Amino acid sequence: YLFNALAAAQQTRDAMRQVSRRWHKRKSWDIELTMNVGIDEGQEWMGGVGSAALGAVRVLGDAPDRAEQLSRSSRLGTILLTRSLIGKLPPEDLQRVTYGVPAPDGSEARVLFTFARLEEIASPSTVPARFADLAVAELLDLKTTNPEAAAHGAP
Repeated sequence: YLFNALAAAQQTRDAMRQVSRRWHKRKSWDIELTMNVGIDEGQEWMGGVGSAALGAVRVLGDAPDRAEQLSRSSRLGTILLTRSLIGKLPPEDLQRVTYGVPAPDGSEARVLFTFARLEEIASPSTVPARFADLAVAELLDLKTTNPEAAAHGAP
């Protein structure tokens, strides 16, 4: 389920890029459409809050709060992940994930397979103190087919 969450985030990012390209072509608009995503792992409570007639569903707990802060802190359509999520991926899924953080020199380069504190890589907006030390990285690439399984004829 963790790898599926990463795959869904990547598919969403790719779909958003396609929408943006089509919009640029159709409207000759130079504004990039993006959607930031934050993913954390955790077991939290999910249930109805408020009027049942409205069908309100709410997830309560630290994991959704961290994910929400990650999406607020990311920039330009990045997908931010917590170290705890990466740490819970099985080895065969982990080898299919490329993640990293921006290089400290401010260039476009990334330091691969490492984490940074959220306040160090966040956009200029303020990161609340309770999230400042959260170890995070950007999802850079995700191989959706398992190379070992593909070698043995499986997807």
